Amino acid sequence: MDEMAKRGFKPNNHTYSILIRGMFDLNKVEEAIQLWGSWKRNEGQKLFDEMMSKNVQPDSVVYNHLIKAYCRSGRLSMAFHLSEDMRIKGISPNCATYTSLIKGLSVISLVEEAKLLLEEMKEEGLEPNVFHYTALIDGYAFKESIVTSKH
Repeated sequence: MDEMAKRGFKPNNHTYSILIRGMFDLNKVEEAIQLWGSWKRNEGQKLFDEMMSKNVQPDSVVYNHLIKAYCRSGRLSMAFHLSEDMRIKGISPNCATYTSLIKGLSVISLVEEAKLLLEEMKEEGLEPNVFHYTALIDGYAFKESIVTSKH
């Protein structure tokens, strides 16, 4: 980012999205989360203030990458917090948002909660796809394997 600034380039949503996605792809979930944290914190963080002064707001792509990262790292409360933050900022969760959240819940055997999200998604006019249903099926299979292994 410093190199960009030295060369006269200003980061935007696309820049941050690429950085976060790249960190995620390299399995650097913590770094992606830290970037988000430094970006979002309201307590004098230079980067956040600079972005706000230039009217650069996170978009659905950035939010979805981070929600996915939080779900994959088992931080579902943060993922849901971000999805709520999206709504507050007028950004509607989309199919990618719901895929990550449903998968995140299913992985930890909260399949009924995941199923409720699927219903919420439908109520918002979004059509579930193979990824949503696969996440639910995986969740039910995982839950069943846990029950079977206990007996």
